[in-house]
Amino acid sequence: MMDQAILAGLQKSGYQIELYTENLEATLFPDPLSQRHFGKWFITKYRDRKPHVIITVGPASLKFVVESHETAFANVPVIFCGSTEEMLGALKPNSSFTGVWGVAQPEETLNTALHLLPETRHVVVVGGMGIYERYLEAIVKERFRKYESRLDFTYLTDLDMSALTERLKHLPENTIVYHTAITEDASEAHFIDATQSVPAIVASANAPVFVVDDVDLNSGGVGGALLSFAAEG
Repeated sequence: MMDQAILAGLQKSGYQIELYTENLEATLFPDPLSQRHFGKWFITKYRDRKPHVIITVGPASLKFVVESHETAFANVPVIFCGSTEEMLGALKPNSSFTGVWGVAQPEETLNTALHLLPETRHVVVVGGMGIYERYLEAIVKERFRKYESRLDFTYLTDLDMSALTERLKHLPENTIVYHTAITEDASEAHFIDATQSVPAIVASANAPVFVVDDVDLNSGGVGGALLSFAAEG
């Protein structure tokens, strides 16, 4: 969705643009060694053909460009999207970077859920083992801490998909499910979150499933304060 929106914007330009699309494959090859190999190849590939602008989509791409910018892409302006500021950790983009931060607002979704379902007593947070979902889980835990005196929280973030879906069939009454993302489960199986993980969670859970991103809404999620992929692009 972000790629399509970026391409649509570039096509409106009055300039002749050469667009090169690369992918760090951070979901399927998240291990540091693979990421270093991919990064070295991109640096070599563009060593003698410096881009005039770099657009990063997602936290892995932004992290790679921040880390390699001074040595490999000095003075090349960078535009970013598809990442929250928290996902970058201690890394700080310099003045060559600008873009759109996604703003994760899990507490806004929880407030909406409690308004719609005031009898809610239990919140089950569902997520996976991938790097992206670990970032989301950390943000959710930090933001939900102030609700712990009122609600019972359970984090189902370290299970394989079959065990997870079985657990979700037997949730107690007055429960809601907050789905972060699942691109990798505990068995190291990989998933496309919007088209595979969310439908599986929704089909299994005996409670309403609130989601993070607008692309998850079409898979049966209830909604909430959603990040829009297309708007970010």
